[in-house]
Amino acid sequence: MTIATDSDLDVQADVRAELGWTPQVDAAGIGVAVYDGTITLSGEVDSYAERLAAKKAALRVRGVRAIVDDPADTRRRIAEALTRNAQIDADTVQVTVEDTRVTLTGRVRSWAERLQGAQTAWSSPHVTDVDNRIYIV
Repeated sequence: MTIATDSDLDVQADVRAELGWTPQVDAAGIGVAVYDGTITLSGEVDSYAERLAAKKAALRVRGVRAIVDDPADTRRRIAEALTRNAQIDADTVQVTVEDTRVTLTGRVRSWAERLQGAQTAWSSPHVTDVDNRIYIV
């Protein structure tokens, strides 16, 4: 027995429609890309609640197998949090995101800053692994 699957373009259109029907989501600000049933949502939202609502809406669509957050957006948010919360200069620490794995590279002034950098990266709800390669000068 062969199970029919939806094409990526059909899934993309259905996800966009579902986002449009979800009242907690401003669908105009969310991009949808699909590859083999895996959805990548990108763009800016006003809150984590809206981000979560968009993910839940996408998961309601038939043919969606997985959802991936936009790595560039996750990278930007972590870099901003490093500057804001850990007071680490963005010019001295670089953030790389591959799927849900974050790699921190660069230099800081103390062991405490190095630990704070890792803790800040871990605070993102989209991170499952942090490779802390920050060194102390």
